[in-house]
Amino acid sequence: MRITLNGKTEEIQEVHLSGLLQSKNIEPRMVSVEINETLIDRSAYDQTTLKDGDLIEFLYFMGGGTAPQRGEADGALPLVGLKK
Repeated sequence: MRITLNGKTEEIQEVHLSGLLQSKNIEPRMVSVEINETLIDRSAYDQTTLKDGDLIEFLYFMGGGTAPQRGEADGALPLVGLKK
């Protein structure tokens, strides 16, 4: 069957979403999955059947961001337009 995974067309043999994750060595609790623009509940990965032509996105959540600028508290918004 042919799917589009994260923007790339692939041929796969897996029938269920959990099998696709396993074949890609992805820990299910570390990713959210969207199929045809619908977010799939993690508890349904084993029962979610993949179909030819599905558009699948693996969504990874990462922490981080930019370092605070001089004079800013960690995570605070900069103070703009205030006179000292």
